[in-house]
Amino acid sequence: LIPFHLPDTRADRQLRIDFGGVWNLSSSFPADITGEHTLKMTHAVDLRLFQHVSTRAAPEYDVILPPPKEEGAWDGELGVWFETDWGGERRIVVKGTKRGKYSFNSTDIHEGDELLQIDGEYVSEMSFEETMRLLKERLNALRIVTMGGAATSAHRPRINLNLRKKKKVRM
Repeated sequence: LIPFHLPDTRADRQLRIDFGGVWNLSSSFPADITGEHTLKMTHAVDLRLFQHVSTRAAPEYDVILPPPKEEGAWDGELGVWFETDWGGERRIVVKGTKRGKYSFNSTDIHEGDELLQIDGEYVSEMSFEETMRLLKERLNALRIVTMGGAATSAHRPRINLNLRKKKKVRM
């Protein structure tokens, strides 16, 4: 006589309820235990609709420089090429990112994204040259302070770039 043990399948006998639509999936409950079960059902939340959440799924997102030390290596260079779309809207769009730089490795910046603001100043009210001059001035000032080590973490200057992700064209 050889002892034989069936595999433990308790985890396989769990059920979850999915109402679909705007509801989250319920927590698991055992299928082989009779009785009543009370399950809390919650509405699903679309994070793209929250203003305080910056994600690639949101229509707009922020890039803050310099990044926290644990977020990625920043050598003082943004590594983004901008161009104007030459249309009547005077938009400034990302032409590309430089491989190996912070923007390429550690941000959500992609080709075609539109630059909206630099530290709260709308770039649509500036010419392309004015926008690039402002960005370069802010980056140079930030580079001097952060690379020189003069600023403490509490008084560390920052640059906030606000961008809109590229609109997908459907054909």
